[in-house]
Amino acid sequence: MTVVFFGISFLIGANRASANTTFQDESAALSLLNQKGQAIVNGTTPKVSDSNSTPSSDYSTTYYIDSINGNDNNSGKSPNDAWKTIRRVNSGTDFTNDQILFRAGDYWSDGPTLSPKGHHFKISSYGTGEYPKLAGNGLIQDVIRINNEDHVEISNLDVSNTVSGANGKDGTKLKADLKGIHITGADQGTLSNYYLHDLYVHDVTGTVAWINGSGKAPEGASYQNGWNGSKDSGGIIFDIQTPSRPDSKPTVFRDVTISDNVVNDNSYGGITIKQHEGKADHAWASRDDGTEENGYQSKNWAPHSNITIKNNYIDQSKSDFACDGIYLTSSKDSKIQGNITKGTGTVGIEMYYCDHITVQFNDVSGAVRKAGGGDSAGIDPDRETTNMLVQYNYIHGNGDGILLCGFGYGTSVIRYNVLKDNAVPIPGYQKGQAGIYYVDLFGDSGKHYIYNNDFYNTRQYPKATFIGSAPGMNNTKDHAFVFNNNFFSTQDSPDLNPLVGRRVSYSHNNYFGGPLKPLDGEANALKDDPMFKGQLDTNPQFEDLAALKIANNSPLIGKGTAMELTGLNVAVATEDLFGVPISTNPSIGVSEPMNVAPAGTTPSSTSSSSTPSSSVATPAQSSSTTSSSSSISSVPVDKSNRPMAKNRMAPFKVFAREHFYEYRKPTFKVTNRAKKVSKHTILIVVSVTKSANGFRRYQLSNGRFITANSKFVKRLYFATKVSKLKVINHSGIFSYHSLKFLRQNRMKFYKYGSVLHIRKVVRYGLTTRLKLSNGSYITGNRLFIDHY
Repeated sequence: MTVVFFGISFLIGANRASANTTFQDESAALSLLNQKGQAIVNGTTPKVSDSNSTPSSDYSTTYYIDSINGNDNNSGKSPNDAWKTIRRVNSGTDFTNDQILFRAGDYWSDGPTLSPKGHHFKISSYGTGEYPKLAGNGLIQDVIRINNEDHVEISNLDVSNTVSGANGKDGTKLKADLKGIHITGADQGTLSNYYLHDLYVHDVTGTVAWINGSGKAPEGASYQNGWNGSKDSGGIIFDIQTPSRPDSKPTVFRDVTISDNVVNDNSYGGITIKQHEGKADHAWASRDDGTEENGYQSKNWAPHSNITIKNNYIDQSKSDFACDGIYLTSSKDSKIQGNITKGTGTVGIEMYYCDHITVQFNDVSGAVRKAGGGDSAGIDPDRETTNMLVQYNYIHGNGDGILLCGFGYGTSVIRYNVLKDNAVPIPGYQKGQAGIYYVDLFGDSGKHYIYNNDFYNTRQYPKATFIGSAPGMNNTKDHAFVFNNNFFSTQDSPDLNPLVGRRVSYSHNNYFGGPLKPLDGEANALKDDPMFKGQLDTNPQFEDLAALKIANNSPLIGKGTAMELTGLNVAVATEDLFGVPISTNPSIGVSEPMNVAPAGTTPSSTSSSSTPSSSVATPAQSSSTTSSSSSISSVPVDKSNRPMAKNRMAPFKVFAREHFYEYRKPTFKVTNRAKKVSKHTILIVVSVTKSANGFRRYQLSNGRFITANSKFVKRLYFATKVSKLKVINHSGIFSYHSLKFLRQNRMKFYKYGSVLHIRKVVRYGLTTRLKLSNGSYITGNRLFIDHY
């Protein structure tokens, strides 16, 4: 099977990818990402897609590098006059507004580090065939190093840095501080606009350096390295170096997108974003002097911002030294969405010294302890993290499912996640030892809202717990609220019931199966069968979570309580895991009933999981809540859930055919620019208008405006009948015997290039399904099928 990196991107907001994506979209994207990632990790060589084989016209000059036929005495400005070596690229040419393209199928090894100079440049490939390979072979520290240069795009490369003889088992073979792609800077202020996509970064065999630790570290790892000296090797690394002057201003990264990559078996980690800590006025990473009274603000904290890590496949399972999947530190207003992490050591997705991070629609599994690390968590908002939003994730088969390390302080919202078969015993585990948990309230402080999650157990444990609370959660100023959760077990594991802490409150939870029972004195607790639509098998995929939709006569309907998030800058949820609007009295667990309308709405005959929310917000959702103890005075409301104005049309999806910008007004000016839209990004159009000079504009669900020019944007789904279409997705597509695209409804697989005869187009929420001549249905998504 030929696997081509073809990124499908989704815009997301602070509350949900609300109105911009559906559960079906996310499930389909994760399914394709899983197929692609597994194939590449298991030996299928990624190839440059046809759409990426032609040089972009956005740059002034294109330089070509050909390791076989090139010559460094050439001009480098055409394929027939290409340069040959990386050394020639590094020789002093200013690549500002240029692109550097390596020939597909070629191989460069042993160095030197690729480190071009200039601003606003691109490094990629040309021609067709396998990704160009840049292999450091452990002989250079960085395979690619971008230092103090910004507006950089890197794509379509195979990057590795493997010490000879390294096999993922022998720590003596590792080498200190190895990296694949290293983006760094110092003394620059703001470094902005990085786009790393469609890359294969693998087998970087660096040593593992921990911040703390005690005793003798395993071979290949070391303890007590401090912040700046730790966790600094791996696949893709963004970090800030020590400033050269005592009065140097903070250097930060802004507007970074890392998407659609396959990253595997890199030690220490897969994708890492770090800030320099240093000392005194240069302590830009940490937030140690923040307090609840000042909204956890720190006078020296200088975080990165607008970091987006999405649609990446990260598999660390074949190396005993490949630890974190995603390690995001010292950042704010950022998002981690649609990623798959497998077999990580320590944590699948970890945040440290962060504020206002959204982690959603990720599939996180198999985290274990490695290389002397202390944790084995799926998702970990670690030290001094605030306003963390963890929602709509599938977290399974980890040690701790979610680890909440409230050291110093921490505030988080954990909602509408499915946590299945976590609390995997650690090596050497003995019955009677302290267990690990589905959710572990571990730190000595914190304010956490844990609500409307499904805890789903099918394992027989000697000892495991759904919710664990450390003794530190007994202090007086902090609190955890465990409300509206569905605790479900098919086994008789004796200790799954949550632990009690004096500052941990339980209310409106449901307990069903085995020995599960409400806690003594818990208010409004239930012990009822949730009446799921189906059951989760041993190893379900994200799309299979649709089995956890509840029946329309489930006893959990309307038995939850509305949540008010006091003291957090996080919006109240407006939709369940499947996109169904949440009613005034929410149900327990991740699912609202499919055809029972929330207050103020009319039931729809179309599947709610693919229909945009149009509910009237509940009092808890529509009004700001006042903090009694924080400088944050109110909670923002998710405006994307408000009913559309009467003059708006039925919404539809479009996708970006090229890069362009969103604007705050329909008349486009540079001063009105809101954000850059990447190619293949999917957006929701809610109305059509015109600029002052008569150009047609689309208004998006977020209120902004984009061009309606078909050169830049196109409807995502076929809306009118066509007779024949062909499959353009290189991983193929499935047909289904019903409009609901669930795994159990699959009928036939159609490979890339298959020609299909279409009988009719059927609208399905914001999407369309195409009925084939044999009566089955396929997606109407133009990124998967197109004209024959």
